[in-house]
Amino acid sequence: MNETTQARPNPLIILDRAEKLLTETYTTTRRYPKVDRYVLAADTRQAVMEFLRLIIRAEKKYYKKTTLQDADIVLEEIRHLYRYAYQLHYISPKRYEIMSRLTTETGKLLGGWIKQQRAK
Repeated sequence: MNETTQARPNPLIILDRAEKLLTETYTTTRRYPKVDRYVLAADTRQAVMEFLRLIIRAEKKYYKKTTLQDADIVLEEIRHLYRYAYQLHYISPKRYEIMSRLTTETGKLLGGWIKQQRAK
């Protein structure tokens, strides 16, 4: 039993990163100008919430592959939303670096989980 828990990536690590991404997203999007606070910021928050939901679903499902692929797509959308906010100068270069690093780290964990599911 111990071998199987070590062989697969711990979904709780990625769940922890997804929750941290959500927290940082709320901190970041509060700084958006009022004009886009209810459009771009809301879209970004909604995408991160959807990502968190997909990770929770994947953790509970027996067949995880399609749910994980959907989560990968949503994570790519989040990256593009942050890139766009950076281009509009809604977030500072340092904040963009933090968010980029967090999404990259989460993406690596997700990619490992997807690769592990494909091997099954």
